[in-house]
This record gives sequence, C-alpha cells and structure tokens, in this order.
Amino acid sequence: MKATGIVKKFDSVGRIVIPKELRRTLRIHDCAPLEIYTDTDGSVVIQKYSPVGELVSISMQYAEAINTCTGLAVLITDRDAATACAGIAENAVLYQCVSRALAEIMEKQTNFIAGTYREAWQPVEQVNAKAAVVYPIICSGEAIGSVSLLIGDNGEMPAPGETKLAQMAALFLGIQAEDDG
Repeated sequence: MKATGIVKKFDSVGRIVIPKELRRTLRIHDCAPLEIYTDTDGSVVIQKYSPVGELVSISMQYAEAINTCTGLAVLITDRDAATACAGIAENAVLYQCVSRALAEIMEKQTNFIAGTYREAWQPVEQVNAKAAVVYPIICSGEAIGSVSLLIGDNGEMPAPGETKLAQMAALFLGIQAEDDG
C-alpha cells in the first residue's frame, strides 16, 4: 500500500471524508460504490467496487469466444480500467485506465461504430490499439463498463454480424451483473 500522508477522523456517526484530490486521482465519482475490507493485521482497506470486476472469468471467456469467432481483438472494461481481453497482449492491456473517449461513451450510454479507420480511437491509455465498435454494459440503468472490438492488425473493420456479437456480450454481462447484485 502507498501512504498518502492524509489523516482523517471519524465524525460522531462514524463517517469519514475521502479528500476531493484523492477521489479525483482515483476516479471515484459521487455515489460510487466502495468495498470495505479488513486485514488480519487490523488494517481497513477501502476500494472501488466494480460489478464487471466480479465477472472477470465470464468476461475473459466471452472475450476469448468472440476473438475465436471473429479473429478481432476484444476488450472488456469496467468504468475505470480494462478487466478482460483476447487477441491482444494481456500484460499490456489489463488494468490500463480507460480513455476519455471511452469514459464519455459509457457516461452517455451510447454505442459507437466506426465507419472508417480514421473514426476509430484508443479505448484505453498506454495501448496502441483502436476501437472500431463499443457497446456499454448497462446494469440497473447505469453503465458499469464496456465491450469493444478493436481494429484488426491489417486495418480490418468488424462486419455487422461481428458488431452484433459485441452488443450481445454487453447485454449478457449487464444481465449477469444484475443477477449477481
């Protein structure tokens, strides 16, 4: 763990405020769900909750199945970072922060389908890959993540049937998150 040097006290009803600078740095939005853990040494750990993170094994299997069927790289994210992928180096992609463009797509709960290579954009930071198709994962009326198909190495854009697979994956993962919630 990394010390921040910030010391806070609980108020009379047991609340503690996470400083604005820390919330901004960690991308913790208003009303964002947080998980609280205790460690054997008495530490209390507060961490962002990710419903998509709870579905990592299903997400990985879905990404691998779509990649096998289409040959296209697949990326699945929660609201903040990549959580599953196939057809692209995992160590380069997983846990990378989502780009501003992808965050906006999720926030607006809109789909994105690029018509040409030039319209595509980078879905996660620090990764040289472009998203051709993005569908947000919706759970209980809120975007909790996304499913993206990336442009192929040869500049190949997804066909309409392949786009439909990404849409179905996003719908399926949203339903799974509701069932788990």
